[in-house]
Amino acid sequence: DHGSFTPISLPNEWREKSGNRIIRHVPIALYCDDTSGNQSKKWNKHISYYFTLAGLPPKVSNQQYNCHFLSKSNTAGPLELADQIVDELNDMTTNGCVAFDCKLQQEVFVTTVVLCFLGDSPMHAEITNTPLPGASLNPCRICHLGVEKRADKSGEDYIYQFLGMDSLGNRDVVDYRDWNETIERSHKMWETALKKSKDAYRTESKSLGVQDVINKAFVDILKDRNRKDEVEKIMALAEHQHHKLFNPFLQLLGFDGCHDTPVEVLHVVLLGIIKYIAIDFLSNTIKPRQVNDLLGAWQSFITNSLDLPAIDAAYLYKHHKSMVGKDFKIILQCAPFVFFQFMDGQQRELWHALCRMAPYIFQTHIPDMEVYLDQL
Repeated sequence: DHGSFTPISLPNEWREKSGNRIIRHVPIALYCDDTSGNQSKKWNKHISYYFTLAGLPPKVSNQQYNCHFLSKSNTAGPLELADQIVDELNDMTTNGCVAFDCKLQQEVFVTTVVLCFLGDSPMHAEITNTPLPGASLNPCRICHLGVEKRADKSGEDYIYQFLGMDSLGNRDVVDYRDWNETIERSHKMWETALKKSKDAYRTESKSLGVQDVINKAFVDILKDRNRKDEVEKIMALAEHQHHKLFNPFLQLLGFDGCHDTPVEVLHVVLLGIIKYIAIDFLSNTIKPRQVNDLLGAWQSFITNSLDLPAIDAAYLYKHHKSMVGKDFKIILQCAPFVFFQFMDGQQRELWHALCRMAPYIFQTHIPDMEVYLDQL
């Protein structure tokens, strides 16, 4: 009456696989980005995959020694590179491997799963089969945030839904995406492409908020009358290796694209909203006659309590359109003391909210999630 019985075979299959060795479960954080491989000033795009051990504390997980290279290409896309990586990870998850434990001074058996996938918003969108969030009607990979037409994205209903609140400012029930549903819809769209037109495939993609980059490439070929030889190969692939027609992360064991893709603060916050409003302020709000006053206030700002080096105000102002993440972190911390005197009421209100949110955003440890969310 209280549950069901699950037969357990003895000895445990993992004991047999490990050869009676101690078993170590080593979850990893997988990372992908379109980093530059340039040796000159010209942008030279490379897709790179790395991983770190998820159990490492933040102070050491970002050290170069602990960032392990997996793969890189300047021609293949993220999902094309991921095909072999996913196969290797699935093998590690189901079969494991033998390694030497230097502390125990003996062989151990290691298995792994992807605890989380790190990347910027466009990378997360591609990995999770969701549209690029910028211009999409369904921009979120975690929930069913969406509108019927683009003009509605500036309406109150969309903003309340975006914030997860009702009209009274209380936390509202969020309609979360389900990873299994995303997988089912991705396969359903392929069936639509086989039976209907390319336009029907696109319409269904928009309405469901699902976009598989790999599958879309196959559909483009499938609907091209001048590529009959390639169509035959695709149909053969569909018959014998059907999963190869889709995003390989749909096959990654233990991975949930809706929950295992946390926000990356660098790209979403520092190189996102902070970058754009800081550049707008320095480019459009500050007048030529105010530059010297700004530089004076900025240069005299004391950074001792913020664990920051001395600020080179002239350099930051001169190169404010090409600053990097650490520069925007400096701007965020000194804005209330340096920039506010040059701002109007609305600008101060916006920056005040950002400065209050920043300490919560950059937390590396959250002891009580409910208290944290209420304060946030």
